[in-house]
Amino acid sequence: SNIIFSFLVYASVIFRHVPLSINRTFLREGFRFSAPLLPAAFAAMMMSSFDRIWLERHVSLSELGIYTIGCTLGTGLLVIVRAFYMAVEPEMFASFGHPDFNRRILALKNRFILSLSCAGALIIIFCREAVGTILHVDFLPAHTIIPFFVVGSVLRGSQTLINTVFHAFSRTKYEFYIAMIGLGLNISANIFLIPSLGIYGAAIASILTFTVTFCFSLALLGRLKGIRWDIASEILTISLIIAASLLIMKIDVESSLFQTIAVKLAAIVIVGLLLTWIRRNWPLASTN
Repeated sequence: SNIIFSFLVYASVIFRHVPLSINRTFLREGFRFSAPLLPAAFAAMMMSSFDRIWLERHVSLSELGIYTIGCTLGTGLLVIVRAFYMAVEPEMFASFGHPDFNRRILALKNRFILSLSCAGALIIIFCREAVGTILHVDFLPAHTIIPFFVVGSVLRGSQTLINTVFHAFSRTKYEFYIAMIGLGLNISANIFLIPSLGIYGAAIASILTFTVTFCFSLALLGRLKGIRWDIASEILTISLIIAASLLIMKIDVESSLFQTIAVKLAAIVIVGLLLTWIRRNWPLASTN
């Protein structure tokens, strides 16, 4: 009912202020732009559900529940990705064609990847405490699955930014290629890994898929005229932040939850200062 009501409201506004006409050239260009996006969206939907479909054949319901919780909490980072996309998409299309388009994209990329990596690190660091506090103790192993999906979400978020650049250049066919490769790899990896590794096999298949599609996206991005995206320093940043968060996650003061959190917060400050120094002195940092 909400969808029908919204449709009627939007339709009444459009019909009142926008004259209706049929422009075959415009329709043809619109179809050429949007046609690759439909199968790409279908592939994304399949990738997000095939792991659980295949897990049902090979693991118990309790393990499936642990996996689902880890996946849900780990991919919560995509809320930030969605908000960022909605905020920057108009700016990217407005600046497309300007001489400083590449500079603006690089500035957005630098801020976005760093912010997303830091948010993901916080989820990893405190995931055990969060799971142990809000869920039954039987679901505590879910915290070992969460880092896989956090890393995957960081890569997927970066992929979203690249896809937006493809859209600006009307290269939506690239998104179709990437989605098909990701779908084939995801299905193959899940079929191969889940029978032997269970829920961890599914988690590995997920992060493998996003890593390969991200690298393939970068290769296609290099074909666009005027885009120079040197990702080396960002890969270093993501790797160091995630590695540090995994180490801090293991901190556990058994006598007190609050002491554990306090020690982790202190470690975050120390490691954050160290990573800031490394990033500023990284030889490729100035290229971005």
